[in-house]
Amino acid sequence: MPKPRLNVPMLSIRALNRLGVLIAAVLIAGVVAAPAASAADFAGPTIGSPSIALSAGPTAEPGERVTVTVKVTDPSGVALVEASLYHESYGASRTVELSQVQGDTWAGTWTVPNLVLPGKWHVGDVSAEDASPMANYSSISSDGPSFTITQRRSLATAVPTISGTAKVGYTLKAAPGTWGPAPVTLKYQWRVNGAAISGASGTSYKIAAGAAGKKITVTVTGSKSGYYSAARTSTATALVT
Repeated sequence: MPKPRLNVPMLSIRALNRLGVLIAAVLIAGVVAAPAASAADFAGPTIGSPSIALSAGPTAEPGERVTVTVKVTDPSGVALVEASLYHESYGASRTVELSQVQGDTWAGTWTVPNLVLPGKWHVGDVSAEDASPMANYSSISSDGPSFTITQRRSLATAVPTISGTAKVGYTLKAAPGTWGPAPVTLKYQWRVNGAAISGASGTSYKIAAGAAGKKITVTVTGSKSGYYSAARTSTATALVT
């Protein structure tokens, strides 16, 4: 069950410093009495419930982005908004600084690093500071929303082979070998002396006259969600005649 969200007005260190400067100015000026401050003068911003969006949902992988969005309001304006992200089991955390995107909506993005604990993460505390001279501060505690980080794994790959006669006008065929875990999406690129041949992206290639006197290879690239893409290149044919 989510923790109750509480707006907790506090004074930041910056606010206390400003308050000291104001008091000193009053004493130097010889002012004996000043209007009493109201509760509103010390109230921090009002913070709504945060939400998240993943750049490539429903889970986040290294290199993908997690965006935190929240509504924050204050009569004097809002100067700073931050959100914490934490791992539900191991206590690892990250701080995301949010920027104003429109009106009272603030958003910040965290790019998932390569070295990060996989598993379920939550949006934790959200804090905000207003733009008044007092720099009033508020925060809410949140156990959600949550998202899952998955760690990419490596594909099992194979070096492709070429069959057929290396002669102009003849057709060569590529055998990719076994890639896994199945299914793996495979793409082909035929090359002549290492340079990609335009439009030659199928499992077979009819040798053009321009390949005469050169060697041909084929590169197979495999991809699968949750895995790193991988590419393997065949051994070159004999010189095309």
